[in-house]
Amino acid sequence: MATNSTVFQLIAVCLSLLILHGRVNGDIQSTITALNRRIADLQVLHSEDFVPGLSWGKQLGLYASEVRLNFHGPSETSLLRDIGLYDNNAFATLWIVTCLLESHTYGTAPAPDPARLQLAVDAINTFHSKNLPGDAAMDFWPQVYNKATGVWEQSPEKLLQVIQLTENDFPWNTIRTVLLDLGLEKLWKDVATVQEIIKDVSNAYRIPPDFDDTFLNLGLGAQLLQLKDSFPAAYQSWASNNTDLQSLQNHLKSYAYRPLSKDNNDNTIDPRTYYYMRPFLEKAVKEGDEVALVTTWIQNLAETREMAMAGKGVVMPFYLNNVDVTVAANTLAGITEALLAGLVKPTWFDRELQRIYLNTTAMISWAVTSEAIFTRPDLVMTYYPSLYNFLWYSSRTLFLLQSNQDKIQDYPDCVKDVQQLLTMTFRDHVTPRLMNNAQTDVGIGVFFDDFLGDGDKDILGKPKIHGEDRIFSTAQAVNTLLATWTTFNTTSKKLVWINETRADVKTLVSEAVSWLEKYTLSGRFKTYNAFFSGSTKSVSSLPFLYPANFLQYVNGTALSPAANLTRDTQFIAGVTGVIDPDEYRKMVDQPHFGYVTPTKFDGFNGPDTVFPFWSSEPYTYATAMLALAQYLNIA
Repeated sequence: MATNSTVFQLIAVCLSLLILHGRVNGDIQSTITALNRRIADLQVLHSEDFVPGLSWGKQLGLYASEVRLNFHGPSETSLLRDIGLYDNNAFATLWIVTCLLESHTYGTAPAPDPARLQLAVDAINTFHSKNLPGDAAMDFWPQVYNKATGVWEQSPEKLLQVIQLTENDFPWNTIRTVLLDLGLEKLWKDVATVQEIIKDVSNAYRIPPDFDDTFLNLGLGAQLLQLKDSFPAAYQSWASNNTDLQSLQNHLKSYAYRPLSKDNNDNTIDPRTYYYMRPFLEKAVKEGDEVALVTTWIQNLAETREMAMAGKGVVMPFYLNNVDVTVAANTLAGITEALLAGLVKPTWFDRELQRIYLNTTAMISWAVTSEAIFTRPDLVMTYYPSLYNFLWYSSRTLFLLQSNQDKIQDYPDCVKDVQQLLTMTFRDHVTPRLMNNAQTDVGIGVFFDDFLGDGDKDILGKPKIHGEDRIFSTAQAVNTLLATWTTFNTTSKKLVWINETRADVKTLVSEAVSWLEKYTLSGRFKTYNAFFSGSTKSVSSLPFLYPANFLQYVNGTALSPAANLTRDTQFIAGVTGVIDPDEYRKMVDQPHFGYVTPTKFDGFNGPDTVFPFWSSEPYTYATAMLALAQYLNIA
């Protein structure tokens, strides 16, 4: 009798768990449906012209994003973070479309609406660099033709229009007088900082095409190729606008950073890149490895100098290329997707490209395992300050490779080497860090914070945590863990945990999903993210504060390291080749244009750290939907 009672109790418990599991999964699926609607609502379905005070000027087919300033501290300062200027750019929409497709392919989300998808793809197609007609290179922002120079210029056009209005019509002197008369010196200082940032932005953001948008677009093409039966019009739109994929191979080779080259166009790099990367480069020299790495810009020193001297404006910030691990990660993923989907021929992935692919992976792995990315994120993630964004971007290549083991044997050995490097990096280093970073919300689940809204103070001056990127960071942490520990079964169309997955990893994912299901659409937290920023976060991230052995005015004249610089001085400070480690240590101890080398970073909420960042609400929703949809699709 007792035995029968125990059996009935066990059956009751099991039934209760099944019912609870069904209810929880049902709640998640309804959240996915609601997120899909919310994302759709934030796509531009009618173009708008820019009219000051009335309309921001929105491009048909794109998804919303804004430029904000990362002010932090007292409430009167931190509230400035909520002021956002609408921005048209390719990057946010590329990622949102990618998430929509992957949420359906790898998860339980509904298929994207074909008409809306085509609108987005058509909009993305307008961002091909018009200075390289027929080329597959992509720009971040819309382009405007400059009749005087004969060059197409990309820039955050709406932001620049606002800047022009503020310069001409904004009563800065009156504001200064009023605030100082009221004794609000700190607030005036913050307003003055805004004014200076606005001036810097107007000069800094007239940039060349980049590898980030370019290879994200290549990855989108690979996805659309595999889904062309479901979305024929969207695929045809993409394919007809990307006919020269050979140009991408040429660009990767032409603009790679090759520190051991004898050519200054190849071996000269931003001093900030060299500062953080020098242990990796010094090791390569000892081993005789002819390193070649993905850079940020599709432009070199000679080209940027020519453009600057001719007054044509389309130049790299600070006139030099750099290596940003996030750009590198997206380039690797784009290459991987294109190879596996058959979008490019095997001959496209030649020996030189294989070297770039493997070397760049090794650099990313080193940046994580050496903890350089955690100690100097301002330099390592030059333009993309979100740690969790970078981790997901990097883990996507691992997910693609481990989900396509049957194809890997058909590719060169470097592809297996890349998978091994990323497996070690994400399973042995990233996963423990995520386990450590997780914060418990008792009775709800776990969440992850990056930095937005976590550097504020209340009216008493005590720390106040707002967690404004909490939803986004938690979603990307889940996406990273799923990319690390699952594979996609093409037969069952399900995600499957790999055999080595520990129970605590599965629990962490489950608890983070519970938190997302509870709060993503609750309105409790803001939906900010920092998907892009300027490279300068504070004085400590200015390139000329770091050791340089290449100092010239833009016209090629030698520049003394003791020269007095003004805001208008056009000069180039870079590192050529690989400097002897002992000599470099001496250079670190020396002042550069009167400044000491910034050897430490106080974080993105540091006392003197204020910078513009780009945020997108639909991107936050898209990453959350991807996390939830993939979780529900685990076998």
